Amino acid sequence: MGGGHSQASKVAVVSRSADPRADVDYLFLQVGNGISAEQTCGDILAGVGPFAVERGLVEDPGRVGRAGRAGGAGTVGRAAGSAGRAAARAGEVARVRVRMVNVGATATVHVPLEGGRPVCAGDIGIDGAPDSGARVLVEFHDLPAMLQESVPTSLPASLPTGRIVDDLGGVPATLIGNGVPIVVIAAKSVGVTGHESPVRLEYDERLRDRIRSLRLLAGELMGLGDVGEKAVPEVCLVAPPVDDGDLCIRMVLPGCGRSAAGTDSRTGARDRITVYRGLGMLAAAAIGAAAATPGSVAAEMVHRSSAALRLEHPSGRVDVMPAPLSGRPAIITTARLMLDGHAFPNPAGPTRAT
Repeated sequence: MGGGHSQASKVAVVSRSADPRADVDYLFLQVGNGISAEQTCGDILAGVGPFAVERGLVEDPGRVGRAGRAGGAGTVGRAAGSAGRAAARAGEVARVRVRMVNVGATATVHVPLEGGRPVCAGDIGIDGAPDSGARVLVEFHDLPAMLQESVPTSLPASLPTGRIVDDLGGVPATLIGNGVPIVVIAAKSVGVTGHESPVRLEYDERLRDRIRSLRLLAGELMGLGDVGEKAVPEVCLVAPPVDDGDLCIRMVLPGCGRSAAGTDSRTGARDRITVYRGLGMLAAAAIGAAAATPGSVAAEMVHRSSAALRLEHPSGRVDVMPAPLSGRPAIITTARLMLDGHAFPNPAGPTRAT
């Protein structure tokens, strides 16, 4: 289903939770050159709530309320604009408490119901994703603590180094851990405009090598160790906006399964970087936090005229209400059923000749 692209090749493993804070546990697996469980994924999280209700994993499906708006700062896709910006039709909403196993944080997924089953149809759409679906609200409860186990205990997880700007071999960078580990750098500092298409950036060998070296430096500073074969941190190239946004971004990830030399650890071949076509929820929350921090690399690029921060990405734009680094963002997104079936993998053992 993912078409071989890392942004769409993801797996969620869901089970009942023994944690009193949660109804279900959600283990995220990134599929690429191997399988990585180094980070979680906010986009897939939106589907965990409806799945848990549909599969009967929620012990108390009667714990529902009326559709409404969560308080506090939040991140809202542009899909919530025009028809989608209208409030969802009032109805029952199941609040599914989810523990993100990869990072230990929790979230509540508000799932619209009809007749006790998740509603899939709706007019909420997201730039970079096809079609539309029902309104799903995701509240993150403890994003700033998601890195606490992987950074020095004396430093805040939202700013792992304790500094707003760090020097990565002469390149200024803001290292953010508010949601997902991200290295924010100005696109011009690595010789690109930040407005290029994903394909053009992916075939830029000089940029690939530069991003790889910057990630290695950032990983050590963030307390993540050698990140040569890890999926985190991601790199966000920021640039002035080109349309009606406030900040233009390109999310770059060399991917996991690569050696420190930037080659595929299985084949030894040089690999291209991956430039995301859209923008994930956790990344949007982290970039919003960076942009709201005076003196950060992102803040210096922002052309902002309202409370919302509009982030331009290759497939469109996302509106962010930046939360403080210690805040609790809520994100409006969507999820819908695409396929329901069974997979039958080959059993372990030697392959038989036919």
